[in-house]
Amino acid sequence: MDEDTNITSYNSKQKEEVLVSRLVEAKNELSFVCFIGAGVSIAQGYPDWNQYVKQLIDYWRYHLDELVAEPETNRNTVDMNDTLFLESLHHMPVSNKRKVDLVNFILKDYCEAHDSKKTLELYNRHVLDFERKLFTEIEPTIAKNEILDELVKFEPIFITTNYDDQIEKSYERSISKTPIKIRNITEINGAVEQNSIIHIHGVPDIDCNPEFFVSSAKSYSNAYFLGENYNKISQLLKDKNSPVFLFIGCSMEEDEILSLLKNLEEFSNLTSYALMKLDQLNPSDPVNQRKKNIIEKYYKIEHNVEIIWFGTEFSDLPVFIKKIGERFHELRESAPADPEELRKELTF
Repeated sequence: MDEDTNITSYNSKQKEEVLVSRLVEAKNELSFVCFIGAGVSIAQGYPDWNQYVKQLIDYWRYHLDELVAEPETNRNTVDMNDTLFLESLHHMPVSNKRKVDLVNFILKDYCEAHDSKKTLELYNRHVLDFERKLFTEIEPTIAKNEILDELVKFEPIFITTNYDDQIEKSYERSISKTPIKIRNITEINGAVEQNSIIHIHGVPDIDCNPEFFVSSAKSYSNAYFLGENYNKISQLLKDKNSPVFLFIGCSMEEDEILSLLKNLEEFSNLTSYALMKLDQLNPSDPVNQRKKNIIEKYYKIEHNVEIIWFGTEFSDLPVFIKKIGERFHELRESAPADPEELRKELTF
């Protein structure tokens, strides 16, 4: 790749150079973290958040009989009123997270057995039946994720809010490696190694603990705002020098992401980047430029995040990451091995 040209025309040459340089520095310090959001999985055909909640509700409208069929449960039949209640959830003026709470409440009622221990056992066995089918048993519409196939070549630490195992599959497909899988936020125990994948919202594996699966209002509060889990993310940066967070496929408007960034403010040497699509909805170039500048300044001043524009279409993202990767590997090969010397060389 020609070092004298921009990767895209939407960022300054210096901004792109600094991005690549900081990624190299963080990689050499084992402090490079890729944060993967829902947008990356949506590109492969997985549902977005609204679609997921709708499908979850519809699944349980027609599968409560599977809970009744368990011999230990107290119920013998499905109550039509419950299926009608689930149908009404689609139109209820509450958040998606609260809708998941209500679905789970119905499921727990249908799992009620002769004692509380058996009730909990049945609930834990079935509460993620839908997620297990959708995210682990059914193949996505597009088998290959080009975005992840490029990202795994950096061999960073991955954090993801996604329930699927597509990062793991990209490791096997793209670089023939088996990553370290951390299945929920409670498994974080201090600093983690590169090539680790941290599923902070949990995974629907058959032997997972549903208590740490984040989809309902209650579980979001426990993960981001309450208790020990709130501090788990900061632990993974313990003793790491010059860490870099690269957000990809994330909505930077979500309270949980902004809470996470707030929690990381103690790391004064942390650099955060977000790859974003540039929406040019106005035919006037000055208006588009002003919009771009406002967004960049807002996230930098209010949240200490550098916005990097990868293009105007989501299909531009894997191309952009590939070009960043080419420059990244070129610079790593030519850069000094000593981290302190590298830091001096990369200072702009």
